[in-house]
Amino acid sequence: MINEALDFSKVMFEDVESSTFATQEILDEIKSEFLTSSQGVKLEFLSEGRSSIYHKKSLLKVILRNLITNSIKYLDSTKEEPKILVVLNTTDTSLRITVKDNGIGISNADQYNIYNLYSQVNKDSEGYGIGLNFVNRIVKSLGGEIELNSQKMIGTEFVITIPTIYS
Repeated sequence: MINEALDFSKVMFEDVESSTFATQEILDEIKSEFLTSSQGVKLEFLSEGRSSIYHKKSLLKVILRNLITNSIKYLDSTKEEPKILVVLNTTDTSLRITVKDNGIGISNADQYNIYNLYSQVNKDSEGYGIGLNFVNRIVKSLGGEIELNSQKMIGTEFVITIPTIYS
């Protein structure tokens, strides 16, 4: 909760700068953050397309951090190999972020509310229901779209498409 609040205040109260960075660099940074908390989970990170991008790196890290945290939180412990796939695909016109897991999934009925502030699919889990609302706000502020594909007990996939920023 504290990290989410700090991320929120950073986005809301600071002018977030754009910079040029390697897509593999952001994936390596995020991967290192999850080395200890993802034990027993197969985490795979892929960078496709252009090798570097000019964008708001700190906001992209907030998006990735939140989606991966949710994937870990909602793992399906009955599955032999819990896994999370993170893909950054960069083109001349867009950045596509995909986070896909084989966790417990989200029922069709719950999918309509997941971006609402304080909405929680699983009331027994830790958290306050602000993460996906926050991710959605960031994506919209960047002129992007977020798509959810999920099936209960199969897994969840978030696909975010954000226009590329040019310097």
